[in-house]
Amino acid sequence: MALGDSLVQNLNSAPGLISSVGNGINVANNLSSAISAGYASGNVAGALRMATSGLPAAGEAVGDILSAVASFGGDANANDWRVRLSLANWSSFRSSPVLKPLKDAGGLIFPYTPQISFDHKADYASESPTHSNFTQYFYKHSAVSSISITGKFTVQNDKDAGIYLSTVHLLSALVKMRFGNDEFAGAPPPVCRLNAYGLFGINNVPVVISNFRQELPDSVDYYTTSKTAEFALFGVTSVPTISTVSITCNPVYSRQEMMDFNIPDWLQSGSSSRGKGYL
Repeated sequence: MALGDSLVQNLNSAPGLISSVGNGINVANNLSSAISAGYASGNVAGALRMATSGLPAAGEAVGDILSAVASFGGDANANDWRVRLSLANWSSFRSSPVLKPLKDAGGLIFPYTPQISFDHKADYASESPTHSNFTQYFYKHSAVSSISITGKFTVQNDKDAGIYLSTVHLLSALVKMRFGNDEFAGAPPPVCRLNAYGLFGINNVPVVISNFRQELPDSVDYYTTSKTAEFALFGVTSVPTISTVSITCNPVYSRQEMMDFNIPDWLQSGSSSRGKGYL
């Protein structure tokens, strides 16, 4: 190749090279800005995620899943102390005819006072020094355990049967991810809200359902739904007239919620912290 031709070729490729360098500078500037913003907000990883891949800074979902706040209604009544699991407000839940009995009732409400149990704990690591009479303990972290809820359901008519079947249908959905040809395939089960016994009970706690147990006992009668138009969707289904439903909920808090919690506020203005769902 002649010297002149080589010079022309290099000149022709110069704009692309300059453009690449410019893009590299832009990327570096974006990363620099992201790191600065991350340090300012306390979320460096999230800021870098957004700068390099276009993903939301906190990994938030989009579209229908973004609107998955938990409410079919009824939660605003501060005097309603019944045990209620609010339903995820996805369009697929809102439009489900199978869940209509729960929507009409204002959510998944345990008809009888259930048994609820959970632990507050602080974990400590231990060290036993050689030639020592006492074990030394070092604080690791604190946690609220899973929340276990066990309650009875009774069925005496079609309305009771519809609520029972809707409850079982919903809980089965709340332990499954979006999958297959679902528009939001890959999304995990939604976060719900658990309320019971008022402000200083279990108030607006964000939870996910990790386990659901349904009993079909052999020692009770079974009620068979009618073929009326209102319950045609359920077909002819037999359900136990009395049975137990058990669920296990895991409290889940966002990173920002965990950062916002502090002991002085908890002690001085417990009602404010309780309203945010802390236990």
